[in-house]
Amino acid sequence: MNNYLLFIHFIHIILLSSLSIYVKNYIKSIDDYKVVPFTNHYYLFKDSFPPTKIFIYNKTHPRFQKHLDTLFDPDTDKRFNTHSYVPDVFIFQNIYRLNYVTQDPEQADVFFLRFLCSRYDWGFHYFELYPIMESQGNYYQRYGGVDHFFLHTTHSIFYSVIRDEDHMHISNMFTTQMLHWNETLMYPRIMMRITSSPVYSNLPVSKVNKKRDISVLLLAGVDVHEPSISVLRLNLIDAFKNISSTKIIVTYRYKGSQMEYKQRYSKFMEKSQICIIPAGDCYNSKRFFDSMKKLCVPFIFSDEFRFPFESLFLNYEKLIVQQPMFEYQKIHHNLMLLNSRKIKEMRESLHSISKIYEAKTHEDASPGNYVWTWFWTQYFQLCYIAAAKRICLL
Repeated sequence: MNNYLLFIHFIHIILLSSLSIYVKNYIKSIDDYKVVPFTNHYYLFKDSFPPTKIFIYNKTHPRFQKHLDTLFDPDTDKRFNTHSYVPDVFIFQNIYRLNYVTQDPEQADVFFLRFLCSRYDWGFHYFELYPIMESQGNYYQRYGGVDHFFLHTTHSIFYSVIRDEDHMHISNMFTTQMLHWNETLMYPRIMMRITSSPVYSNLPVSKVNKKRDISVLLLAGVDVHEPSISVLRLNLIDAFKNISSTKIIVTYRYKGSQMEYKQRYSKFMEKSQICIIPAGDCYNSKRFFDSMKKLCVPFIFSDEFRFPFESLFLNYEKLIVQQPMFEYQKIHHNLMLLNSRKIKEMRESLHSISKIYEAKTHEDASPGNYVWTWFWTQYFQLCYIAAAKRICLL
């Protein structure tokens, strides 16, 4: 072998040795790749707040005045701090804390009445709020209210200030939990003025590596307001009876057994890998968001609702499994697709997005949390609304 061939052979040995070192140091194992549940929009805006200017009317509805007087005090009505409609308070307080308020209505991007719609005991409809705003200037009449928003983060079927049937008629921007899938398909422009809000969960986020002995948890009440939902849930319970490692808890709203399990819901979630979210509980149920906080992968039987900040900041396909509510025959097959590796990835994703649902009263919002997400959503909508505000050509 001549010297040239020896030299080439030596170079090959060096290259192969270097390649093995490169592979070891730079090529990640499959386990190192994480499923990313955030959209590109999230990373683009995650370190800043929008430059929105909000004009707030001085007067409010007389029935809200006593709550307004103490809303910024630590000893305010405890229901405002502990109930699921506490996001109204998060947002309202941070409008002031983050200096979004402008005293000049001509410089305002959007207008707001000092009123929180979510409480269940108001007993009136949103149209009673219009005269209060109209008495303080012509700002509402200028553009038909398209640049005015209401906070109605928690929906109650029978006591809502803004009801389902109002969605197609009300011209204002508003935040609600009841945004139906069919509404958004038939009237896609509705997304330009309605913000889908999560239900507040005050549970702490579980640890990713916590041991879970229950494979599937199904917790469902069967005496709900809608008889058709009760039938769907009973069929769902029958379908899961033959699936191993499944814990089924049936509750009855009017027989007291629901209260028996209420304090233990989160404990079961924390011990379970998959949480079944039955029809009627999604997404406007605390149970869904509790399961996310407990890193119990939500397996959802519903095809009716849009999810909060869906596709805007979060890729829900990385976080949940969603199956049409009537397709019981696919349950076993779809569960089998959720192997241990897939569940681990989804639980890590749930852990990584937990901040986006968090907020506290009497604290400043921070980038990436619920209030930050809400403010950016309003800003994006205002970009569309601004184009509809000019009403004369000359």
